[in-house]
Amino acid sequence: MIIMRENKEVILRALNYNDLTFLELEKKTNLDDEKLDKELVDLSEEGHIEKLTEEKDKELNQFAITEKGKRAYKKYMRDHFDRAEE
Repeated sequence: MIIMRENKEVILRALNYNDLTFLELEKKTNLDDEKLDKELVDLSEEGHIEKLTEEKDKELNQFAITEKGKRAYKKYMRDHFDRAEE
């Protein structure tokens, strides 16, 4: 069973549909700047997301989910719904 922190799940869900900038992720997740930055670093180190662009203004950096991230998110969602049905 994959145990994923709620913030990571929200970020992966958002990126599962589209590549998004830092600013777009900040709006979709309602996380503050520091917390989102930390979560993105953690997800990147775990290989779940990748940074597509490196801009001077970090709000314009674009992120995408990796295949590993997609698999982890799908497995998390399956486990989540299996527990909900019990």
